[in-house]
Amino acid sequence: MQTHFLLRSLNVLIIYCTFIATISSQDTLISKKVYQIIRTEFPPTIDGILDDPCWAQAALADKFVQLEPLPFSTPSQVSIVKMTYDNDNLYLAAHLHDVPDQISKSIGARDGHEYVNTDYFSVGFDTYNDDRNGFRFVITPAGIQSDAKLGNFDNGNGNTSNTDFNWDAVWTSSTKVVSDGWTVEIKIPLYNLRFPKKNEQIWGLQFVRFNKQKGELSTWQAIDPKQDGILIQWGDMTGLKQIKPSLRLSFNPYFAANYSRTPLEKSGNQKQQFENQKAISGGLDIKYGINESFTLDATLIPDFSQVQSDRKILNLTPFEIRFEENRPFFTEGVELFNKSNVFYSRRVGGTPFAYHSVQSSLGNYEKIINNPTTTNLYNATKISGRTNNNFGVGLFNAIVAKSYAIIQNTETGTQRKILTNPLTNYNIAVLQKQLKNNSDISLINGSTLREGNFRDANITALNANLKDKKNNYGLSITSKLGNVYEPNEKVKRGFVNSMNFGKISGSKTWYIFNEIISNHYDPSDIGYFSGNNIVNSGLGITYNQYNPNKVFLNSNWWLNGGYSNRYSPWSYAYVYSNIGFWGKFKNQSWANLWIYIQPIKSFDYYEPRVIGKKLQFVPYANSGFSFGTDDRKKLYWNFYIGKNVEARKNYSNYSFSIRPVWRINEKINISLGANYFPVKNERGFITFSPSNDIIIGERSQKTVVNELICGINPNKRSSIRINLRHYVSSVIINKYYNLLDNGQLSLTNYTGQHDYSINFFNLDVFYQWQFRPGSFMTFSWKNNASIYQDILDRNNPNYTATVNQVLKHPKYNELTIKISYFLNYSAIKKSKILSHEQ
Repeated sequence: MQTHFLLRSLNVLIIYCTFIATISSQDTLISKKVYQIIRTEFPPTIDGILDDPCWAQAALADKFVQLEPLPFSTPSQVSIVKMTYDNDNLYLAAHLHDVPDQISKSIGARDGHEYVNTDYFSVGFDTYNDDRNGFRFVITPAGIQSDAKLGNFDNGNGNTSNTDFNWDAVWTSSTKVVSDGWTVEIKIPLYNLRFPKKNEQIWGLQFVRFNKQKGELSTWQAIDPKQDGILIQWGDMTGLKQIKPSLRLSFNPYFAANYSRTPLEKSGNQKQQFENQKAISGGLDIKYGINESFTLDATLIPDFSQVQSDRKILNLTPFEIRFEENRPFFTEGVELFNKSNVFYSRRVGGTPFAYHSVQSSLGNYEKIINNPTTTNLYNATKISGRTNNNFGVGLFNAIVAKSYAIIQNTETGTQRKILTNPLTNYNIAVLQKQLKNNSDISLINGSTLREGNFRDANITALNANLKDKKNNYGLSITSKLGNVYEPNEKVKRGFVNSMNFGKISGSKTWYIFNEIISNHYDPSDIGYFSGNNIVNSGLGITYNQYNPNKVFLNSNWWLNGGYSNRYSPWSYAYVYSNIGFWGKFKNQSWANLWIYIQPIKSFDYYEPRVIGKKLQFVPYANSGFSFGTDDRKKLYWNFYIGKNVEARKNYSNYSFSIRPVWRINEKINISLGANYFPVKNERGFITFSPSNDIIIGERSQKTVVNELICGINPNKRSSIRINLRHYVSSVIINKYYNLLDNGQLSLTNYTGQHDYSINFFNLDVFYQWQFRPGSFMTFSWKNNASIYQDILDRNNPNYTATVNQVLKHPKYNELTIKISYFLNYSAIKKSKILSHEQ
């Protein structure tokens, strides 16, 4: 069945490819500049002083062109760049003319140049000159480094980006502010880059300069903002001859010391007890260049204690919360594995498979002593790269350890274990073929295999992204087939077919789409599950203003709409329309406005928590407005207000948010976020009655979220980040209803206690010091608490009291010191040879 499914999908792709090929086209891209790089025998000293002899011989790149705010116009300041190379490194020098007092040079964390008040300069390389993949190196006047991979990255929730700052290279740089601007020197070891094994190379090349005070972005190779794709518009670098990919082998061994203090459950007036744990651990990250194109990354016994805490919320929906991935191994170099939204990396090392069933398995006089919320990762490995004939290959494997819940009999004191997660293996395999016109087709397979008599799963996806030669039109098609293997049950198969076609370049763009998700499709074992048994169709149009007018520097307008229904049995769900606007004013402030409408009644087939049931909603609208002031100022802020409206008199739903940011100086900034979300008489699932009726409630919910973020950057090699967050949400049920088969509600005499509040408190403090390139010492302190409690006084839920309560509540504390040391095999070998020769 799976083979037949893929053959049918392939036939559909061939038909659409033929359709795209019939679109007449011609090349309209701007003519490319060419930079001729010259080899040097005398490499420069990386000190920011451009007096090395090699720079007198190097060709210069100048005559930059604005991209923003006036595309194709001459920048306000001159930029001059030179490059050279030797067998092991690329070298770059730049003189960026400016008035010294007008240079913005705030200090931020690594990869954080976009979030501080600073100018920057960057160089980008498309090493295979395929117009699809590249590397970018960014430096600020204060010497803060950022680096990224360039391409088309799927973040897993339906959005894509062309830059991935999770990739980190090891390189050196130096900057200086001089009388007529600022200077840059950069040394990039070739072992950071993948490139073909050829005697003479031609790489794509781009230089970019950003002037914060003027809001001016300029590039060496002119970029047409109306044209889809960035790398396809880069210039070329020639002259790279007889560079050989060196052995790319590096190690990052780490040593960590950890202390944690966990509050234990207590009863009555018993004195609070804590469990104290101390641990010393070590592990290893390995990066090995199998050849010039493929790289193996592996992590053994990883330590993720320095990862930012999750932003937990009260979840009243039928689906799990999708948390952001912050673990470095799972964010760097995963562009191939994120294809087709098959893989949700938080599954690996996430919540144990049977975590939620422990409570129901308790016997008389039993209580839970320990039920781990996460699983331990033994190791993870990924291999990725591209062949010379434009095939991309990716392999991922991770092994997760068993986990157990510990149950104690309160009368006898005896304990027993419950297996909550078996030994589990996660696998992803990807094969991608790059086609003409910046198009590609890919096949991806993901599987979850659990030891013993547990559920397994597998998903196979076929995806094509096709563009015409003129790069004006694009077509994306995805087909997925999922299999779930429950012990002693028939295999459950489901599928997804989706298509999106539209105009992708120009001031006016448009698209049409259709997506079918069958009723048995379940990706939750390796991917993220957000619903199935649905058919969505729609269209949209967008207008982009790239040149300044009397009011806006640039703006974006959109209008879209669609229709949704169940797949099986075929039945109506909802229709919608959405109109919105975003614009940046000439004073660098911005505004955003949108309106979303479901103009007729709709049905939610997920909220009842029972297959075949539905909940009817009356016509609905949501609107919002947000505004942000000029972030070049020392004090700036963002503001948001939103309102939901239903055709019910007793319903209200508002959202308020404000976030002021104070830049105290070039090294310290503070951000304070205050959010308030009051909801009155929202309808949703509550519980099942003793007679198994579905109980729907009208609930009032008040949510307050306060957050303080402080960044302190003493110098370019060290940073301190403090995150303080308090979340509290209270839920009070005003009415109970029985859900009828037609989706409507009838009053019920059901009574129950379902008024409650939940508090989350997190304080994360991180200090990081880069004591040599690629090597770090990190200190982290995590302090958190969670409180769930019934609301006894419905008329007086006091926010101040909840704050005091969570502050006094016993908290989990964790202190970690971690040292990781970067070792490059080629550099070590070379230093030994030189030492021996001397």
